[in-house]
Amino acid sequence: MKVKVAIQGMVGARIMENCEKYLGLPMVGGKSKVNTFKDLREKITTRVMGWKEKYISKAGREILIKMVAQAIPTYTMGMFKIPKALCDTINSTLEKYWWGQTKNERKIHWINWKKLYTPKKKGGMGFRDIQAFNLALLAKQAWQLIQDTHSLFYKVYKSRYFPTCTFMEAGLGNNPSYVWRSLLAARKLIREGSIWQWNREKFFDLFAYRTQMEIMAIPLSRVAGRDKLCWKENKGKVFSVKSA
Repeated sequence: MKVKVAIQGMVGARIMENCEKYLGLPMVGGKSKVNTFKDLREKITTRVMGWKEKYISKAGREILIKMVAQAIPTYTMGMFKIPKALCDTINSTLEKYWWGQTKNERKIHWINWKKLYTPKKKGGMGFRDIQAFNLALLAKQAWQLIQDTHSLFYKVYKSRYFPTCTFMEAGLGNNPSYVWRSLLAARKLIREGSIWQWNREKFFDLFAYRTQMEIMAIPLSRVAGRDKLCWKENKGKVFSVKSA
């Protein structure tokens, strides 16, 4: 407490007690992450309940789900991994609204909700899978820890969590923040969608011919240059949420 008072005296800031949010994001603590992020569920449910009181066409419901409801958690999901149970609850709320539920009555769901995640050209509606979208947003942040090694973001996390290795090799560490846990949860997505671009000159110097041929049989990026991780799901080889 003395330290807080000293800092307050130096910078003239006030001491905040029982702070639940900072810059619009929850102060994650405790074991119940579902309770921590309950505001997201409540915001979406409140919006949907308001829409149910009005007659809105199918096309209108599609726009509201995509542009409003599924956009509400985007800011938070770019920093934290939302519990699966909460993602399932949000998906269920939107699914019921899509199929015309107005109160508590049961409506026929003619198509599995997961099939509606696929693009329209493939027979779906292009709705977002909340959990998958969450991981894609986190992977976008994690990608910066791989590519942008001059940023303050990288330097802070490098010194705290992986001082002697790369992000892709880092472990959980001691007393990790929930943000770090969330970034590590997205690492699998990066591994599955990436390829290594090798420095070919060094490659031919290090291995015998037979070993070279065996390694060359593995599908990898053919662009020359230093070793680096490239995203294989688009032509630019740079991670994007849309291609994840």
